Order: sequence, then structure tokens, then C-alpha cells
Amino acid sequence: MRHRHLVDTKAAARSPTAIDDIIARGLWADWTMLRQWCVEQPSLLDVVERVCGMHVGDPSAQRHHFWLAYAKARRRAAP
Repeated sequence: MRHRHLVDTKAAARSPTAIDDIIARGLWADWTMLRQWCVEQPSLLDVVERVCGMHVGDPSAQRHHFWLAYAKARRRAAP
């Protein structure tokens, strides 16, 4: 997925802005990619939680609520 206002580098693709964009505008394939990144690099769960936490007060931000729940569940399941 090409992100708005971002350069195409691996670091930029995993930035909070890019992750917010993936969650808000991404398709299933983008979400699958984000999930795989979180599996490979669990520290990204911090970024996902921080990004989604900014949208908790918005009941229409269902995608962010989903990803916040995913990040919390993934942490609980981690060994």
C-alpha cells in the first residue's frame, strides 16, 4: 500500500503514520502484512497501541478499536 506523504523505505513503512494509514485505509492484504510485521517484530505492538489509543474516544473508528484489541490480546498470549 502506498502511504500518503511517506517515502518508500522499510523504516517509513513501519512508522506510526504509516501504521495509522494502514489501519484506517488499508485493505485485507495490508492488514495481513501489518499482522505479519507484528509477529516478526513484537515491538510494533507498542506503536499499534499508541496509534490506536489516539482514536479510542471515537466510536466510529472501529478499525482502530479492532487493532487495539488485537495488540492487547497478542501481548497476553505472548510467552
